[in-house]
Amino acid sequence: MPSRRPVVLAVVAALLVSGCGGGDDDASPDAFTPAADGGGGDAGPQPGCDHVEQADGDNDDAGEPSGLSVGPGRVTICGSIRAGEPGGDFVDVDRYQIAIEDDRGVAVRLVSAGGGALGLLGVELQLGDGETSAGRGLFVGDHLVFTARVAPGTYELVVFAAGNDALPLDVGYRLELVGDDLDARCVRLTGAAAYTEQLDGPEHTGNDVVEVRWGDAPTLTDALDDAPEPTAIVLSAAMDYRLSGALGASDIGDDYGDRDTYLVLTGNQTNQLDVRVTWQGEAADLDVIVFATADPEAPLDLAAGATAAKGGDELMTTAVLPSTAYWVWVGAYDGSTGQPIAYDATLCARRHAP
Repeated sequence: MPSRRPVVLAVVAALLVSGCGGGDDDASPDAFTPAADGGGGDAGPQPGCDHVEQADGDNDDAGEPSGLSVGPGRVTICGSIRAGEPGGDFVDVDRYQIAIEDDRGVAVRLVSAGGGALGLLGVELQLGDGETSAGRGLFVGDHLVFTARVAPGTYELVVFAAGNDALPLDVGYRLELVGDDLDARCVRLTGAAAYTEQLDGPEHTGNDVVEVRWGDAPTLTDALDDAPEPTAIVLSAAMDYRLSGALGASDIGDDYGDRDTYLVLTGNQTNQLDVRVTWQGEAADLDVIVFATADPEAPLDLAAGATAAKGGDELMTTAVLPSTAYWVWVGAYDGSTGQPIAYDATLCARRHAP
């Protein structure tokens, strides 16, 4: 289902004011391994690209036809962020038209040898109308990854690089898409929780930490005693962890009622994270966001699991840095009822090797 987030290109300027921030899992559903960086610029065109960018001067505003269809197999697009002065908030924007055949889900991954030199490199999957986001991810460390569940149809992939500095050389990238059974990814854990919520308090405001309004940059709450739950969890690669909590009926004025925030640390081999939030009943609509905390005064939302309809399951996937602190944020979207709403958050730490 489409995310509540408006088209990311309309809000990335607000994101730019925010700060950015053992073991392998090659058998997991998310572990399709990209080949070398492709496209122009730092690596040049590479073998194995199903489509190589053809119209970099024209695909900023209109999707370049790729002729590709995403089914159970993998397809690749190789392109480049072109050098030059930024146009407004963007160094370059590339759009590609694709078809998606598999309604079980799709995983999108981007690798780039020079991606870390850009101020903000991201990818958004938009519905065919070009107005609604179905998923997006940001480049963190050495890659970008996200997942989305969409109906079969025509979509547009938007690769964007935002920043205020001139780019002296082209930066090549390789974009991969593969059909992915999202029901089999980061399956809900049962048994004892690794951490259970403790700090929310009787007013359900003790661990809110971040206010979220869709279309605007996230902001910290005003409460001086508001703090994330200190889980002491270190997310080791190839390991899964369960958080347990409940959302009350408080409201601090953003797009959510209660919200709960958990502080976790990635292990020294972990560079990818899935989070699945599950709860009972159709009367509540919960969302999950992972925030980078390099600038604690202006947290950046790396990825979100959010749907337009109520249900009982949210999944998000993002790249992360090893040995780094993150906030896992769970909120009850406005209109949710049935509080207190008990939920589980399953965190699946992975190692993606570029």
